[in-house]
Amino acid sequence: EIPVMASYNGWESNKQQQHQNSELIPRPLGIFWDIENCSVPSGKSAFAVCDKIRKQDFFQGHREIQFAVVCDANKESKNVLEELDKAQVDIIHIAATRKNAADDKLKQIMRRFADLHRDGSRIILISGDVDFAADIADFKRRMCLSVILLHNSNASESLILAASEVHNFYDILSTLPVKHENIITRINDELTVSNLPSIKDC
Repeated sequence: EIPVMASYNGWESNKQQQHQNSELIPRPLGIFWDIENCSVPSGKSAFAVCDKIRKQDFFQGHREIQFAVVCDANKESKNVLEELDKAQVDIIHIAATRKNAADDKLKQIMRRFADLHRDGSRIILISGDVDFAADIADFKRRMCLSVILLHNSNASESLILAASEVHNFYDILSTLPVKHENIITRINDELTVSNLPSIKDC
């Protein structure tokens, strides 16, 4: 009986150690930015905005897997797009040919992230659009993800209540200085934007 108890105690010890180790492994984190709803503040650098977001406490214990912005690249400022690209943000172009096209694409890539990473992962949604409420509530309750909402002042109560944690996007950015021209050194003029139409589609 004594060897059996020793074996059980050893198994219990290993189980606890595995649990402790799993808590030390950074969990996947994805940032999804509805930039048409929560735009870069006037006079502020998009590069600095991304850096500020990445320095928030809700990044602790997590590792960034994806940082995506969905927008109509033809309508967004070229300087903003260049700064986002230099901040290593995925810029996904969706032509504004129908209502909520960008929102639908953002929902799609958030669902893909949630399906892939599941329990313990974290989604940061930057938007004040109530259309995201059902999706983030599902991520939180059914898929066991934590959802951090960075919202604008017009965000509805239903959107705010659907998230695990909420912060005002513009309050976070309030301490950012007004940018100076050429704050980012140009290395080249290449800009990566995915999902642009091909010539034959035009």
